[in-house]
Amino acid sequence: MQISYKTDNVVLASDVTSYTEEKLAAVERLLVDEGNASCEVLLSRDEKHQSGLIYRVDFTLFTGKERIHAVGHGESLMAALDIAKDELANRVRREKKLHVRVMRKSGAVLKRIMRFGSAE
Repeated sequence: MQISYKTDNVVLASDVTSYTEEKLAAVERLLVDEGNASCEVLLSRDEKHQSGLIYRVDFTLFTGKERIHAVGHGESLMAALDIAKDELANRVRREKKLHVRVMRKSGAVLKRIMRFGSAE
């Protein structure tokens, strides 16, 4: 998976990139077609606030024709990465279940056509 980073008011350190790649490796295992997947990671910090959920992480995952987006807010950059990774994994699982459901329904329709000669 190709990963591109964008930052806004955050210094991109090597430990953050390695942690992000580790988290995205778990999501990559869930993908159906990981050969042409790419991910954009936006790391930002809200300068208006001094405490609270001041860090934001946006993941935008491109797989073929699909685009899956997840956002995480946290008190630290690592916490925001964890929240965004969990949301992204949930959305990838939902898309994967949708593909399986469509394949099963189309197989059932094809079987019905072969058996009775019409789709109704």
